[in-house]
Amino acid sequence: MASLAHTLSPHANRQRQPELEADYNRSTSLGYEPPAEVGFIRCLDHGYPTPLARWHCHDEYELHLITATSGKAFVGDWIGPFEPGHVVLCGPRLPHNWISVDIPPEGVAKRDLVIQFRHEPVEQACLTIPELIRRDFLNKKLPLPSGTKVDLTLDTSLNLDQLLADFAEYQALRGSQAVQP
Repeated sequence: MASLAHTLSPHANRQRQPELEADYNRSTSLGYEPPAEVGFIRCLDHGYPTPLARWHCHDEYELHLITATSGKAFVGDWIGPFEPGHVVLCGPRLPHNWISVDIPPEGVAKRDLVIQFRHEPVEQACLTIPELIRRDFLNKKLPLPSGTKVDLTLDTSLNLDQLLADFAEYQALRGSQAVQP
């Protein structure tokens, strides 16, 4: 009967829940540093295809840059295209995956550059760094190369009203019209 179900539905064995990634299943053979050597920030890069490219989530924030290939990105409930230069900030436990559609038969050696970091040290820094407390960093320009596409997918636990209120205050300080939350 199981073979009949598989024949009728070729996606019957597809994983529907994201895999929760944690230190215990982060193998050095996949490019991860040994857990004892990881500090506040974990950096890794990988090619495609790889076991690292899968529907998964983890407890860290992840700043993810695509450097090669294009395809479909799946981040939380958002599905959209990606290409080299695509940047996403994923919040903790936000499921994500990038599936390339234009890979050569031999694959690509480097497609993803990833920086992962935990929330707690950032929260502690916000309590002790005066520029973060006063939001002085908002008054500085962030120089990006011309044509850089930035897609920030924020942690869904953020208080959107507070985020919009902070942005409205920032715009008021710059003399722009405020965004209505």
